[in-house]
Amino acid sequence: MKSFFITATNTDVGKTYSAHLLADHMNSQGIKTIIAKPIETGEDGNTILDCEKHHQYNLKIDKTLHMQDINFYRYKLPASPFVASKHESLDKKVDFNFIGKKLSLLSSKCDVLLIEGAGGLMVPIDEQYNMLDLAIFLKSSLFLISADKLGMINNLLLNIEYLKSRKIPCTYAINLIDEKTYNAISKPYIEYLNTKLSNPIHILQKDMPKITSNLLSFS
Repeated sequence: MKSFFITATNTDVGKTYSAHLLADHMNSQGIKTIIAKPIETGEDGNTILDCEKHHQYNLKIDKTLHMQDINFYRYKLPASPFVASKHESLDKKVDFNFIGKKLSLLSSKCDVLLIEGAGGLMVPIDEQYNMLDLAIFLKSSLFLISADKLGMINNLLLNIEYLKSRKIPCTYAINLIDEKTYNAISKPYIEYLNTKLSNPIHILQKDMPKITSNLLSFS
């Protein structure tokens, strides 16, 4: 299974948006790409879920896909799966083997499968595992999204250093929303950091060909 696991430095950084941008680029290059979100929290009945957005996107690529093909666990509480699952029945405990089998079936329908995590890299799924553990279990290439606002340097560096300590390769990109502010408060350091890194940090909206190439080189 050729898959990319999309995670982030925090929640609400733009994983879903990034997944659609990446899928758009790869599909435009003739690489059939669909998106899954195995685990989602915050199902309050009023908010459009990320998995619902992905399902609508996927229907443009493959009309045979159903919600149950791309999402397997949904919890009502907007919290980590570890916490959210405590509020619901035990039969909704996350099973990595089940996710793996479902995604293996899904991957047979495409060239590349994008898998969006829930929250950030270290969000706990249960007492033993977190989102990074799921990505490793699935043998997926990591794609980590950073915010562009004040505080992003610290958050990004923490993720980079942790993954380096585990010798886990990753492609990094900044979701550039406020370019003027980013240029003033963060860009000088990111440019300096890129002179030190063998794997530079990309700008999501500007470097999609490089991002895709880098991800494919890891898979």
